[in-house]
Amino acid sequence: MRLLKLALPLFLLVVASSAAEPGGEAAAEQSGFLFVDSQPQGIDVLIDGKDAGRTPLTLELPGGRHKVTWTSASHNDVTREVVLEEGRVTRAEETMTLAETSLTVTTDIPDARVFVDGVEKGKWEGGRWLARGAAGYELSWLGVRGALATERELTLGLVVGTHLLVLKARLAEFQREVALLKGEPARLDFPRASLLGAVSVVTDAARGGLFVDGWAVPGTTPMTIDLVPGEHTLSFGCGRLLAGKCGLAQAATVTVRAGEATVARAFGPLEKSVDVKILFQSDREGRSHVYAMNSDGTYQTRLTDDTMDERFPSWSPDGENIALVSGEGMLTDVYLVRPDGTGKTQITWDSAEEFGPFWSPDGTKIGWWSDADGGNWEIYVRNVNGSGRARLTVDSALNCFPSWSPDGSKIVFCSFPFPDANLEIYVMNADGTRQTRLTRNQSEEWRPCWSPDGRKIAFSSDRDGNWEIYVMDSTGRNQVNVTDNPAGDCYPSWSPDGSRITFVSNRDGNEEIYVMDPDGTNQTRLTNNACIDSCPSWSPPF
Repeated sequence: MRLLKLALPLFLLVVASSAAEPGGEAAAEQSGFLFVDSQPQGIDVLIDGKDAGRTPLTLELPGGRHKVTWTSASHNDVTREVVLEEGRVTRAEETMTLAETSLTVTTDIPDARVFVDGVEKGKWEGGRWLARGAAGYELSWLGVRGALATERELTLGLVVGTHLLVLKARLAEFQREVALLKGEPARLDFPRASLLGAVSVVTDAARGGLFVDGWAVPGTTPMTIDLVPGEHTLSFGCGRLLAGKCGLAQAATVTVRAGEATVARAFGPLEKSVDVKILFQSDREGRSHVYAMNSDGTYQTRLTDDTMDERFPSWSPDGENIALVSGEGMLTDVYLVRPDGTGKTQITWDSAEEFGPFWSPDGTKIGWWSDADGGNWEIYVRNVNGSGRARLTVDSALNCFPSWSPDGSKIVFCSFPFPDANLEIYVMNADGTRQTRLTRNQSEEWRPCWSPDGRKIAFSSDRDGNWEIYVMDSTGRNQVNVTDNPAGDCYPSWSPDGSRITFVSNRDGNEEIYVMDPDGTNQTRLTNNACIDSCPSWSPPF
């Protein structure tokens, strides 16, 4: 066979043929032409089992049947038969599919979760593996690039190539880069004994809260925890730590070695906490739950532990309650919980979707928006004890994301007034009267939030081509983009003293919580994980 130059147009290919001359040799074997290509190109080609080069290529071959094979280290092999006719060009083209192989993961580290290239694949829970599929955690999730979970192993179907596998536990994280080859299954083991050290924690007061390197540990002291080798700081507090009623005991420093047991002791009085807190929702442990953290992002602690999703947290003005939305699918209601997540109490009973609870400044009323009365979103308020339900908006628009003014006289909200095709920001009296439009353009404006002094309103808008945080006067004038970032920024929330604004951004790959000054300077990331953190809400000062 002969490899012809690709630059030569096919229509210029000259087929040389010769006939046997009288008295000469027998007639030469007749030939045809084969053009072989692939998507992607650069795939090795075998003709009748012999190397012929890489796609794209054109070959002159004897006429008749030939076997063409496309093969590479990263794609599935393809073989098919072609028939070449004398003096004609035959085309053979294939779209290649990436080859897959299996990666098996084992561990005995409690509550470990496995992520591959940033996507969660499964978790080790209750002494067995659960695979993460489209419907959540399952015993097995089979399909293209799926997973199979057994009691001892999690087997993943992955395309060949290099992948980053991350195993996360509550207080440990391990990263492994693995190169998968076609036809060669791989395995990664994460044994607890060789990766972690056990620390027994003892304090002078039973049932105390424990934080390791600023992260909350579920449960109360005394307890035994597993930590990665190295030096760690352990802090201790009482049960009302998150409510700001007490602070941290003297911190202890412990050095952990893999496979060894250590005892950590801490004694002494608790110090008063003076910092405000930030509530937020996160799906970092599967379902959406409510968390709290200090204003600098430290001591991130899960507060709620229901089997249902819990979202839109909002702290009461006196700091004694947290309002949130909880439920399944299209049926959700507003609930109150204590600052430590206990004492869950339902205050709405509509067979509808309820969203975004917000408080009156004096803490006597709570509002939300819902589709309870006819399918479109309307804004409602009622007394905190559940009585006195009142509907504030009565129209065909979608009305949502309300925020009470600091003096209690007005409510700012966003509305989708048909036939207008975009959300705009409005303000109304606290009883729903005198609704006035503040923004007017062809973009979407939403999630308005009043500043503590009542002079400014922060909101989100996509008027510049992507979601940004804007700040304007309470009259709607002087609208200024303060984030000015190519990523999506939304959900602004003012600190109690008006000196900072928290917001949500996907600028680092997924939704995380950030904080900045009101003019957009000093933008700082507070949360950092592979899941979605959203809906920040500040506590009152303690």
